[in-house]
Amino acid sequence: MSLQLGDFAGAERQVDLAVQHAEGTDLLRSTFAALTQITRYLLLIERESGGADVDTTLRDVRIATRNSDWEAHALYSEALGKHATGAWIEALDLLGRVTRLLAGFSGQLVLDRETRILRAESMRNLGEVEQSRRAILAIDPGQHHAPCPSRILALASFTLGDPQAALDALAECLDLADLHSTRSMAQIYAVEAAAHQDLGDLVASSIAFDRALLVAAINGVSWPFRMLPTEVLERLLARAADRTQPAVVAALIERMHVTPRTETHPLADPLSERELVIVRHLATGATLSQIGGELFISVNTVKSHVRSIYRKLSATNRREAIARAAQLGLADED
Repeated sequence: MSLQLGDFAGAERQVDLAVQHAEGTDLLRSTFAALTQITRYLLLIERESGGADVDTTLRDVRIATRNSDWEAHALYSEALGKHATGAWIEALDLLGRVTRLLAGFSGQLVLDRETRILRAESMRNLGEVEQSRRAILAIDPGQHHAPCPSRILALASFTLGDPQAALDALAECLDLADLHSTRSMAQIYAVEAAAHQDLGDLVASSIAFDRALLVAAINGVSWPFRMLPTEVLERLLARAADRTQPAVVAALIERMHVTPRTETHPLADPLSERELVIVRHLATGATLSQIGGELFISVNTVKSHVRSIYRKLSATNRREAIARAAQLGLADED
């Protein structure tokens, strides 16, 4: 619960306490330690730790949850890890396994909402923005918005070029204020800042972004900002760096420093001729169906090309892909 509500320090204390009690026993490799191991893994994911620690902890999670009622939670946690590294197709596959496990579970389906939200978020990152938006509309955010579907709806609206709709989607979250789970508040404030910036309200944008930076810095995370288009984040960070910030926030800004757009590098895996054509169509604002009609190919084929384009351009959405393509001279920036 501490982790869900964004109290990372509290979650760490509880994990440490459990580890102390298990010292000298095999409990950490048993089902009794399933929740502890899952929480340890999720804290590493939230803090964007990499390497051996993550791999070792994931192994411990699998051991502690194998053939138990915690197995679905373990798979969901692994899906969250894949999502955090941009492996969205693998995340969707793991979420499918979670759903199948939940279908045969007779207890309370506490993972159902979280699974649906993460699925919608992965779909948005894969370019299925409208489908993601429709899926999110059917999800109840719950009392404290712990997984918070509203932030995904706001991201989808912002990606579709409607900053006001993004702000409307966040209204309930912002009204909850301190009662909202802080786990997702950094991302909520970041989207709010981006939307106000697009609408020309730079004062509101600066306030929201400073709040996002402070929440993220306190929790030691930077992932809430990764979903913003690179050029949007650059402008927000540049303005934030010009304001007086607490030391912990200044350090976070330094860590998130984005490579200037003038320092571009050729793609390791160049776009194909077909992908170049589709990028230029994306820059016009055409829907995937319209692009398919123009090129006489199916929508599914267009989707496949778009996923490949995002991967090659290291983009998470249409705006970011267009901006990256423009940097490389592959598409008109307009």
